[in-house]
Amino acid sequence: MSTFFEDMITEALSKVREKSIDIFTFAFYHDHESACVSICIDTEESSVKTIKSSNEFSRIYFYENLIKGDLDSLGLFNFQTGRSFSLGDYAYCNIIYKSLPAEYMSSNKMYLEMIQAINLNKENILKCSSKPENVFYCCSSENNEVEYIWQ
Repeated sequence: MSTFFEDMITEALSKVREKSIDIFTFAFYHDHESACVSICIDTEESSVKTIKSSNEFSRIYFYENLIKGDLDSLGLFNFQTGRSFSLGDYAYCNIIYKSLPAEYMSSNKMYLEMIQAINLNKENILKCSSKPENVFYCCSSENNEVEYIWQ
């Protein structure tokens, strides 16, 4: 396995410690358009704020469609529970952002290597959380911003 992703994690964790960031969710993101990969980190406070805002928006349209009796539209405005997986709303979006090496340009092996790099560094990631039992990890896929989610 390449050390490219592990080096990114090491660099990200250095910034996390420097800024005293309390990790709640740790993510690898593949920015397809720019052929780059980044690490995004969310805090519990940020995640709760995002979910609350999303649910306030959904509340309006959910009940509006309920009054109309539009069952098909109700599902479009489900409330969220738990945590946010909307990487663009993370407290530290693209804390590390790098161009992909040529070897990954047309290969799905990169997603597996990102996941493996996180798993190899779980201990160090968890040291940067006041609630390590609540930390989740996620990773992009070829088709989705967030495809793989685990703990």
